[in-house]
Amino acid sequence: MKKITSSFILMILFLVSCTSTPPQTPTTTPVLLGTYTPTLAPTATPTNTLQPTATACVTEPNSVSTLNSVQDKTSALIPNATAIWYEDFHCNEISSGWGVAHAGPTTNISVANGVITISVQKVEGKWEGISPGSNSLEDNKGMLVLFKYTADTLANLFISTGEWQTPNYRRWGLTTDNSSRMWVGWEGSHWLSSYFPPEVLRPETWFYLTISLGDDGQVTMKIWEKDDPNNHTDFQKRMPDSWKGRNWLSLFQLYEGTLEIDEYLEFSFEKP
Repeated sequence: MKKITSSFILMILFLVSCTSTPPQTPTTTPVLLGTYTPTLAPTATPTNTLQPTATACVTEPNSVSTLNSVQDKTSALIPNATAIWYEDFHCNEISSGWGVAHAGPTTNISVANGVITISVQKVEGKWEGISPGSNSLEDNKGMLVLFKYTADTLANLFISTGEWQTPNYRRWGLTTDNSSRMWVGWEGSHWLSSYFPPEVLRPETWFYLTISLGDDGQVTMKIWEKDDPNNHTDFQKRMPDSWKGRNWLSLFQLYEGTLEIDEYLEFSFEKP
């Protein structure tokens, strides 16, 4: 048998160390992609090349250009009406004129592809929503909204004035859930309502809603399907003098479900 020398043992130990498993933790700090800057410079710098200028998307709901651009559409949707505020959310943002009403951790409000989406998980006794527009609706003015909702939605879309649960409170609008559709109003603590056929309004379909109040106390509300205007219903009621001369606020509330808003318009009108 050959004698194993110390030099031979050292060589074996060296070979084993070269084939051992690499460490699981990197020996250097990784470079974050967001902070990494390439060090290679371009090989040539182009000259006399026009660079495109990025144009920022601007939301101007009450600018002259915006209102002029939608006036023909306004007149077609609402006879004798003049646009005073319009948003279609093409910049995927909500203008500074909007406010959030009691939105809590169970509420999600987002804007994408020109549509506002409000989703609410039910919390017993709690309504969530948003308040749009200029918040300055007066006599002989109104609002129009293009909306869609899911089948599990319980929602209110309305205009109101005064403080809730006080004698000064006034309100008219639409309430919808999976079993009924109705016009709903409040005069102080007195509840006003008028049902309409539930088949007129259905989920997952775009509908227009308009609500207006004349200086004679006449409340006018109408719903019609965007792609089938013959599918519609309306409501009119002359209200007492206590409804006149007020400033009104639009409000879209949900108890649960999802509401989408594609357009919002405020208008003034001349009585025929």
